[in-house]
Amino acid sequence: MADATTLARPYAKAVFEVARSADALGAWADALAVASAGASSEAVLQMIADPNVDNDTLLPIFAAAGDAPEGYDNFLSLLNHNDRLPVLPEIARLFEQLRAEAERTLNVTVRSATELSEEYRRRLSDSLAKKYDKKIALEAVVDPNMIGGAIIQAGDMVIDGSLRRKLNLLSESLKP
Repeated sequence: MADATTLARPYAKAVFEVARSADALGAWADALAVASAGASSEAVLQMIADPNVDNDTLLPIFAAAGDAPEGYDNFLSLLNHNDRLPVLPEIARLFEQLRAEAERTLNVTVRSATELSEEYRRRLSDSLAKKYDKKIALEAVVDPNMIGGAIIQAGDMVIDGSLRRKLNLLSESLKP
């Protein structure tokens, strides 16, 4: 069987095009986030796999909070008909990638041992925005397993400035 990304890609692209043409990227992103959360639940996945559970029971689980974008219910019905509800989290992830590209936004995650100051976040965002010529959506995550330093992931690029990495490099350089 194909992997989740392969199964999700055509749906994510189609939904992105519908959302972009309707100028509803935000509404679709919100609706997909709700659906993704539902499809990430083990109990919901068991319901999806149960042939005794019908659409009237299953599809309301994925209903968007508030106003769903036009076509959302049809989208869910299509996914259900094609047995693709379990790949909703991957569809949502790919949709967000397409949205970030269209909006010229780069999602950046910074893992550090301690909370980053607002000044440091601003300087890092400004520096990355200049380097990549994109808006930066910065997410700072405190990782208690880190000794010190930070690991920055911007798209496919990873900058490992962690103390652990520096200590490993020093250890390697001291070996005979």
